[in-house]
Amino acid sequence: MKFNEGDKAKVKRIKFTGNIKVKDADLLDEMSLQPHFWSFISENNNYSVPLLEKDLLAIKNKYLDLGYINIDLLIEWLSGESFIHGWFK
Repeated sequence: MKFNEGDKAKVKRIKFTGNIKVKDADLLDEMSLQPHFWSFISENNNYSVPLLEKDLLAIKNKYLDLGYINIDLLIEWLSGESFIHGWFK
C-alpha cells in the first residue's frame, strides 16, 4: 500500500471578533498555535486539535485572571482557508 498524506495543515491567520477588553496581540501571546508569519519564532503553526483546545483554555484563563467570569468564546478552524476565528459573545 502507498499512502500520500499530503501537507500538514498550517495556521495562516488567527482573527478575534468581539474582544473589547484584551487586545488581539495579548490573546495571541496566550496561544501555542501561531500564524504562519510567526513561524520564524515558533514552529507551532501546524494545526492541532489538542493545541487549539489548550489555547481556548489559556484565553479563558486570561479573562478569568482579569476578573471576567462569564467569558463565552467559540473558536472555529476554517480548513479551506487555514484560518482560526475566535468569537467573543
